[in-house]
Amino acid sequence: MYPIKQSTNETIPFFAHDVNGDGVTGLTDGGFTKRISKGSGAFGAMTATITEMENGWYSFPLTTSHSDTLGLLSVSISHASTKRVNLQWRVSARTLDELASPTNITAATGVDITKILGTAISTPATAGILDVNVKNMNNVAGTAITTIKAVQGLAVDGVVPTVTAVTGLTAANLDAAITTRMATYTQPTGFLAATFPGTVASTTNITAGTITTTTSVTNPVTADIVKINGATAGAVNLDQSTLAIGYGTAAGSGSSTVFATTALTPDAITADQFKGRVLIFKNDTTTTQLRGQATTISSHTFTSAEVITLTVVALTVAPAAGDTFVIL
Repeated sequence: MYPIKQSTNETIPFFAHDVNGDGVTGLTDGGFTKRISKGSGAFGAMTATITEMENGWYSFPLTTSHSDTLGLLSVSISHASTKRVNLQWRVSARTLDELASPTNITAATGVDITKILGTAISTPATAGILDVNVKNMNNVAGTAITTIKAVQGLAVDGVVPTVTAVTGLTAANLDAAITTRMATYTQPTGFLAATFPGTVASTTNITAGTITTTTSVTNPVTADIVKINGATAGAVNLDQSTLAIGYGTAAGSGSSTVFATTALTPDAITADQFKGRVLIFKNDTTTTQLRGQATTISSHTFTSAEVITLTVVALTVAPAAGDTFVIL
């Protein structure tokens, strides 16, 4: 049995002899019967042309179509004038000559390792990358590794002096000293004092906790007020009173006693709905003479949810278009 590389071409010589062992000459291809078995499978007819060489030696081409199956390759050649010739090869993806010479192992050919010291290697989660369980790191047992040690390259156990890159963070947001990125906001007294840094880059980083003391807040704050002057009733009363406050915008066509609206909250649903209420112009309304001025609603008509015509106690001047007011 001879080794042969899978899917290669070879010219195979063989000796045809009679019952006495003498070479038989003058035979032609047509007189031979050729049979082939690939991968130890069943024999079948083989297509190949046998050519006479000399003194009983003949040859035939073994092609890639003959050697394309891994395993045992068997060829049987018979002729009425000779003894049967049986040939056999072991077809392999690589030959021993290739494995013996490192120059023949390339990225294309590679070597498939299935065991290490007799232990089978599990199929990795990512092709081409071995899954490794660390038993020792720099001669420290894996079971004893609870923090990164100085023996793994740190000057001090558990202390990383400089971070150069973290997946998902850009260099602009990461420094060796993290506090240089947290220098614009003073820590509120009592806010996570044991664990919170002295400064933090933005108040948006504060998502929970209790602030007992703070000097100033620059950005808008969204908060639920539960007490006023220490009393929950104060917060409740303020909440309920604001529900009764209305507001609107003047249309501009009217007088100091009668004028219409273009916007109104809450919506009007009937005439005289706001009769008797106090109307106060806002301190930033368009007409300066009306800023902070108050009057009483004597009556009003109803046109639509946003449009009513108010009759009020005389103002100093007539409201202009866009003047804004509240209704208490």
